[in-house]
Amino acid sequence: MLRIVIAGPDEALTSWLVDAIAPAQGFEVVGTALDGQSVLDTVRRTQPDVVLVDADIEMPPRGGLTLVAAVIDALPQTLVIVLASEAFEETAQAALAAGAAGLLAKDGSVQIPADLGWPDLGDGPGPGPSLTRSAS
Repeated sequence: MLRIVIAGPDEALTSWLVDAIAPAQGFEVVGTALDGQSVLDTVRRTQPDVVLVDADIEMPPRGGLTLVAAVIDALPQTLVIVLASEAFEETAQAALAAGAAGLLAKDGSVQIPADLGWPDLGDGPGPGPSLTRSAS
C-alpha cells in the first residue's frame, strides 16, 4: 500500500484530490495539510511514501518549493511530487532542483520522470508506483 500525504492551501482542491485518490487500490491517503508547518508535522507523524505538494502552499520564504527540501530533509526516503499551475516550466526546474521526484500540472497533464517506474505492488490487480529512483 502506497501511503500518501496531500498538501495544499486550497481546501477544496485538497479534498478533491483525497476523494480522487482514496478509492484507488494500492493507495492510502494518510494525511492532509493546508500549510507548510502542518505538512512537516503530518509527514513526521505518518511517515508517508509520497507527499503531493501544491507549489502554492505557504512555507516561507519560497512556498511549496521550500517545503520540498524540508520534507526530503525530514524523510529522505519519501518522494515528493509537486502540483503546479502558473509558470509551470520555471516551477518544474526549481522543484526538481529542490529534490522533487516529479510534477503534476493542475491542468491534468502529468510530468513524472521516467525513472519512477510502475511495477505491481501485489495489493491489487493493477500496477502501482515504484518508490525507487535511478541514481542520476
